[in-house]
Amino acid sequence: MPSDLSISSKAGLAFSEPEDFCSHSRRDMELRDVLQILQRRKFIVLLLFVLGIVLGGASGLFAAREFSSTATVEVNKQQENALGLRDLSGNSSASATIDDLNNDLLTQQAVIMSDNIAMRVIEKLRLYKYPPYLSLMNGDDAKLGQAPLRDDKLLRMFKSRLNVSLVKGTRLIEITYRDPDPVRSSQVANAIVDSYMTDYTQSRFQASTKASSWLATQLADLKNKVAESQTKVEKYQQESGLVGMSMTGHPGDAGLMTSANSIPVERLIELNHDLTSAEVSRIAKEAVYRTTQTQDPDAVLGSKSSTLAQSLGADTVLSPGNPDVALLQQLRQQQGQLQVQIVAAASKYGERNPILIRLHDQETAQAEQIQTEMGRIRAQAKNDFTMASLATSAIRGRIAAQEQQVQNISAKSDQLLLLQQEANSNRNLYQDLYTKLQEATVAAGINASKVTPVDPGRVPVQPSSLRELTRLEMGGALGLICGLLSACLWDYSDESISTPAQIAEVTSIRMLGVIPDFPSKRKPLPTNGARMSIGAATSPNAWLVHAPQSHISEAYRGLRTALLVSKRDTTATVVAVLSGAPQEGKSSTCFNTASAFAIQGNRVLYVDADMRRPFEGRIVDWPERKGLSDYLSGSVPLTEAIHRSADVDSLSILPAGAIPKNPAELIGSLRFRQMLDQLRKQYDYVFLDSPPLLLVADGQMLSLYADGYLLVLRAGKTTKSALRSSLSVLENSRARPLGVVLNGMNTRVVGYPMYRNDKKGSNYYGETPQFQA
Repeated sequence: MPSDLSISSKAGLAFSEPEDFCSHSRRDMELRDVLQILQRRKFIVLLLFVLGIVLGGASGLFAAREFSSTATVEVNKQQENALGLRDLSGNSSASATIDDLNNDLLTQQAVIMSDNIAMRVIEKLRLYKYPPYLSLMNGDDAKLGQAPLRDDKLLRMFKSRLNVSLVKGTRLIEITYRDPDPVRSSQVANAIVDSYMTDYTQSRFQASTKASSWLATQLADLKNKVAESQTKVEKYQQESGLVGMSMTGHPGDAGLMTSANSIPVERLIELNHDLTSAEVSRIAKEAVYRTTQTQDPDAVLGSKSSTLAQSLGADTVLSPGNPDVALLQQLRQQQGQLQVQIVAAASKYGERNPILIRLHDQETAQAEQIQTEMGRIRAQAKNDFTMASLATSAIRGRIAAQEQQVQNISAKSDQLLLLQQEANSNRNLYQDLYTKLQEATVAAGINASKVTPVDPGRVPVQPSSLRELTRLEMGGALGLICGLLSACLWDYSDESISTPAQIAEVTSIRMLGVIPDFPSKRKPLPTNGARMSIGAATSPNAWLVHAPQSHISEAYRGLRTALLVSKRDTTATVVAVLSGAPQEGKSSTCFNTASAFAIQGNRVLYVDADMRRPFEGRIVDWPERKGLSDYLSGSVPLTEAIHRSADVDSLSILPAGAIPKNPAELIGSLRFRQMLDQLRKQYDYVFLDSPPLLLVADGQMLSLYADGYLLVLRAGKTTKSALRSSLSVLENSRARPLGVVLNGMNTRVVGYPMYRNDKKGSNYYGETPQFQA
């Protein structure tokens, strides 16, 4: 096997062996591949980029001007006690957690966005008389609340223009409203704050005064008891003759200094003290029980921090350590979170959305669980009240027995002391409860002022719509993103082959050469009135004849070199140049490759075997096209069918001849195979220009008769599926591959600068300018 690159008539072309084939594995995409995609699809990227800028500018011209006004409120911390005097001093709860504060803020946010406040603001400012709400009225004169469908549309439009947001890291809530009128936008923002504060004040005040109203009733009864007990003291003093005398001892003392038998009296005093404490406990527990009967969880949770409840300490159902109260508070917080989610889902999905229905079902279940816990707490409160009543009755019974004993010792004096103690106890109890009632009344008003306005909504000066420059930037950015995505999607869905790397993804046959793109329709050579020589190439696509120094001619020389320097285990004299479909540059590649071999002095024959659509008549000037079909039909001998080229001495041409009726039968005839055997002896290389492989059977038979085939692909036209089909046909015919040629590749594709010859290229080849289309 020769070791040099010398070309001789006995040298052959190597066909590819399987071990030299490229890998079928698909390599990972690199940045170079992305740049190649953008280079190939740059026009769609630029088009969408410009279109985005135009649409962004147009949106600024047709968009309605709207103004936004923002009001800010502060939510104060929740106080632990009943907001008595210590609350007035500014002491706040130290046990409130961050989660409690966040839940409280979310609850207030949901309340501000509630339908109740929205309808109140719409009715107060008569927004339905102004655009854009006016378009929803349609002449309907019904009052708000009487047309549910219309009211629902009004609420949706109102909430679409309302934005209630929490300022991160603070207890501030920002309320922003958009409206075409700047003055009305500020009025609506401030009206929402006023309506929210009024609603919050009323609800809190009513919840706080429910227990106070019952305590007022109890105070009236205590006042009557104080009067009755004082009347009993005065009457007994008159009956016993002790008028004007005051017995020794105070409600907090334990003895009588004037009594010789002071122990029974001290015991009686202690029992009266116990009765007072039991009576206070009973009244407090009865107040708690009455509060639980209201079925209002907010009132129950608010009563747990009241002064009256705190006076009982842990001896009450509302004590902080009670798990039922803690569970009720947790359920109430969860209910607030569900209300926030319902409001958000209602504005986002609509009333019939399954998500909103599920949230309503969860809210109903949550309310039922709250009522269950309320029933459990009410039962506990009732048990506490019953036990306190029984304890009070028991103490009264013991007092009665002690009174009998004391009466036996000192009936008159001790009886007077007893009446005085009872009167003092009732008076002290009345004064204590009256003080607590006054503090609770003040606390109800202070509790109602939990929300404080920070910044009212001011009339905006400039519209809140985007600036023109911002619209252009957003339009350009969106257009650029759409362009990049479109380019990638287009390239991903495009099966056409444009680069050698894409060929390697389909087949392992070696890549022999790349022919740069050039205009498919080129100007014919100028004759200047003179007749050209017979057999001279007339087509400007005969590059090695008319532009031997061009970069395209050099590409064909590179193809010739690649064929010669390949590893040669078996020689190939007859080469079939194939393509899967028409217009893929097969004939130009075949003729120029044959010319490249002939220029080196080899005896080369170009055979136009495409008898259905001959090529030689479009590239060589023949007065009479006697050729292959005439020889195979027996009309002329082979020597008369073969013609010498007028441009290259060692190049001979066998034209297709007259178009026959049965080209496939002529190609498959014994006479054709005998002709190839004869041509192998006369020429160093025979190049067969084949018909399209996927359209007719001629190409498959030529690949079988030839010593090897060269498959030509057209960049941007040949698809991967067509390449696979062509390879499948050739594999079935057991044809021997020499390699693949990529014809008409875009030399501006990123990553392949070696094939370029433009203003930024080297201009190394010095092309003749007469062939520029």
